[in-house]
Amino acid sequence: SPKLQIVGPLIDKYKYVHDSEELSQMFINLLANAMDKDTVQKAHPSFVNIISELSPDEAKLLKTISLEPVLPKLDVTLNHKTLEKPDAGHTYLYENFTLLGTKAQLHFPDLTPTYLSNLERLNIISCPVGIMAEAYTEKSHYISLKEDSFIEGLQNKVRKEGKEVELHEGIIKITDFGELFIDAVLAPVQKAS
Repeated sequence: SPKLQIVGPLIDKYKYVHDSEELSQMFINLLANAMDKDTVQKAHPSFVNIISELSPDEAKLLKTISLEPVLPKLDVTLNHKTLEKPDAGHTYLYENFTLLGTKAQLHFPDLTPTYLSNLERLNIISCPVGIMAEAYTEKSHYISLKEDSFIEGLQNKVRKEGKEVELHEGIIKITDFGELFIDAVLAPVQKAS
C-alpha cells in the first residue's frame, strides 16, 4: 500500500489533469513508484504538488530535458559600454534561449524561457546567469543556438540601432532533487519478468 500522504493528494489533484496525457502519466508513474517496495523511496510527497504546478508543455519540456546529453543555453545582453563610459555595463535582453521548446514540439515554444523559469522555481533545474553561469568547453554545443534566426534577428535589430549585443553561453542543469523527481514521475516501474 502506498503512503496516504502521497495517494490522498494525488487522487485529489489527478482529477484536474486527467485530460492532459503528459501530466496524467506523471501521476500514474508516481503512484506506481509509491506502490512498489523497491521504488517507494523515489516517491517524495512534494512531487504531487509539483506535478500540479506544471503545464502540459512544461511536462513535455521536462521529458525532453531528461533525455538530452547536453543542455546549452544563451543569455543575450545589450552592451552599454562606450569610449566615454567603458564601465557602463549591460542589460539582459533575453535569458535562457534554447532550442528545447522546438525539440519537445511544445504548443507554445516561444514560452520556453518562462517554462524554464518555472522548472527552476520548483528546483528541478538550475539556469544560472551572469557570473554564476557555467559554459561547456565544447563550443560546438552553442553553434545551432547562435545561428538561430531569432538570435540573428535580435542582433540585427540592435545593430540597426547602433548598439551591440553579447551572447553569453550557459548550461541548464538538472538538480539532485530534479533527478529524483524525473526518476519518480517520468519512469514507470520496470518489473523483472
